[in-house]
Amino acid sequence: MMDILEREVSSGVMYRQHLLLFWICGLVAVPAISGCSDPVQPPSPPEPSMGYEVLEPGVQVAVQASIEQVHAKPNVPPARLQLAITYHGNDLPNEAMLTYQQILDLDPDAARAWYGLALIHDRAGNPEEALKALQEVRSLAPSYVPAIWKAGYIHLESGRINDAIKAFNETLKISSQDPAARTGLARAALADGRPADAARVLESLRQQLSNSYLDFLLGQSYRRLGREDEAAMLLAKVQGDPPRFNDPWQDTIINAGASYEARIDHVDRLIQSGAYREALEKARTTMEQKPDDLPLLHRISQIQALQGQNEQAVRTLKRALRVDDMYAPTHLNLSIRYQVLKNMTLARRHAARAVELNPKMGEAHLQFARLALADDNIFPAATAMDRAFEYGIQDPESRLMYAHVLTRTGRFDEAQGQYMRVLELDRNRGICWAGLADIHLLRNDLVSAAETIQEGLARAPDDPQVQKLAQLVKQRILQHSREQGGKP
Repeated sequence: MMDILEREVSSGVMYRQHLLLFWICGLVAVPAISGCSDPVQPPSPPEPSMGYEVLEPGVQVAVQASIEQVHAKPNVPPARLQLAITYHGNDLPNEAMLTYQQILDLDPDAARAWYGLALIHDRAGNPEEALKALQEVRSLAPSYVPAIWKAGYIHLESGRINDAIKAFNETLKISSQDPAARTGLARAALADGRPADAARVLESLRQQLSNSYLDFLLGQSYRRLGREDEAAMLLAKVQGDPPRFNDPWQDTIINAGASYEARIDHVDRLIQSGAYREALEKARTTMEQKPDDLPLLHRISQIQALQGQNEQAVRTLKRALRVDDMYAPTHLNLSIRYQVLKNMTLARRHAARAVELNPKMGEAHLQFARLALADDNIFPAATAMDRAFEYGIQDPESRLMYAHVLTRTGRFDEAQGQYMRVLELDRNRGICWAGLADIHLLRNDLVSAAETIQEGLARAPDDPQVQKLAQLVKQRILQHSREQGGKP
């Protein structure tokens, strides 16, 4: 493969030389110059080396459309850039690299072509080539910060910690709160044997981002600092992927994916960013290829629900049920939508069916718990919450619900543990301090209740639940004082 790429790069250099001759002969009016022939035409765009027949239909259409644009405008770099992006976004790196090189032969200052080459080299395990390309990007587009912090990560993976730190700090000079650079600095500090510095960065960053990978890094920092209990709670979580950092040029490449999987991922990213109308359009366009696709139907229903169109969401889910009435997520989502519509009978029926079809689906047990709690059936709710957390539920809002249920069923130690897990993510969550103070009151531990609510008032003075518990603690202390014969 490398021999092929080297020949392609070599041919690009030769083409640049021919292009110079073209400018001299074709554009400069100097009749005395001899040896000039017809202008050199730009090369034809590369076709898929493996042939069209092995590509998914959607990818075939995208590639062919982009090639037609290049044929129509062979001297226009943007048309060729779209082809490069199409190849790149559909996992055809050889064709993408050759096209990027053709762009640079037409315009050596095409920063996005250099960036595309950097991404390909980085993924192929060629860090030095990637860094060279990123340096070109930085000289051409100095304010594009992803090119700076991406170089930092390449340095970090290559063991050049000081170079990585330098790149991350340069990023922060342009964008002072950039999460990619801050995460990189935390990783560099860990690699450099400075866990206290890493913990300080991560504790601040987790106020901005909630991500299990960041929890894992913080757990590693705490462990190296000897804070074993805190580390154990963080490291008990499943290590997830790093957060997605803002990189518009790379996002354009990713969004060019035309395969079914790529289109689904694009819909998910649009939903996450709040672009519901665009997400719905993308999902419906993709459904033209797969009209009864369950994942797509569920995403359309999700978008409709996010837009407040709950009855339409139910109709979409009923269509999914007709495709496969044994698919547990359909019953789960129908239960959620029926609960919103106040049809509790159907909500309970579909929640129970979801649990029956997939007993290890944590989300189904969580929904069953919500419905039980809505009916004030506290002990069935607690049992369902136990199952939900056994099968993977761990988000902060569900933990708060679990802590409330555990408190009401007298499982105070477990309730305290859930509140503390949430406080690890945000020390200013007033509901946690209020909940902990309430548990101390239920245990008649007025001293601990007072200390806890004071901490809550210091961290979340405007939280109504903290204020309510502060009044309750004050009343209990006054009552206790009177019972003991003391003065209030």
